[in-house]
Amino acid sequence: RYHCSLNRTTDRPPPLLRHDSTMRLSPCASLFFLTLPSSIRGFAVHPPSPSTSTSTSLHAIGVLARRAKEADVRAYVLAGPDPAVLAHLATISAFDDAPPPPDAPPGPLQSALTRRRGTVSIVAEYTRRTAAAFVGGEVPPPEILGETFREGGAHAVAVACDPRTGGCTYDDLAVVVGEQARAVGDVPGPLPVIAADVVVDAVQVARAAAEGAAAVLVGAGTV
Repeated sequence: RYHCSLNRTTDRPPPLLRHDSTMRLSPCASLFFLTLPSSIRGFAVHPPSPSTSTSTSLHAIGVLARRAKEADVRAYVLAGPDPAVLAHLATISAFDDAPPPPDAPPGPLQSALTRRRGTVSIVAEYTRRTAAAFVGGEVPPPEILGETFREGGAHAVAVACDPRTGGCTYDDLAVVVGEQARAVGDVPGPLPVIAADVVVDAVQVARAAAEGAAAVLVGAGTV
């Protein structure tokens, strides 16, 4: 398991995420979680592929996905985000001029996924791109899979919010969050929900927060 931390800096980064942050990662790390709403701790989850040809192909796919997502985000902003999204975006923007916050204790998600040595943490993924794996060729709704994830021992649920790569949307994210919230008081209880999208702008982080996500999966290249 790789670990990283985010630290504030006075240098202005490219206008993505608008956090004025730098990231220290293990050289093998490529992804980390940005916990919401204001934590600045994260951790990596995937090392890059050692294959040069595979890495090149994945990079090309990533560039195309990023360009498509940038067009999607522009359209979303032009249509006018919901007030709740704008409120979260204002909170994110406030980090630009705010002093570095003190280190906070690990939140529920980080505590669930960074367990004691020798154990395995599981993040279940809700995606509509695996329909062929199910009887009937359709992915069951969150009301069914959510309970299955909990009873199967998952520690969190990631929703693939990019329609092109994951087949889901932020509406699906809201449904999954709601289904998990209804498990309060049950055994096993509700799982934290992660928004897994091709993140190109802070408005996506704000949108995930507005839908109730506990964290957003962000590629190191974005930061």
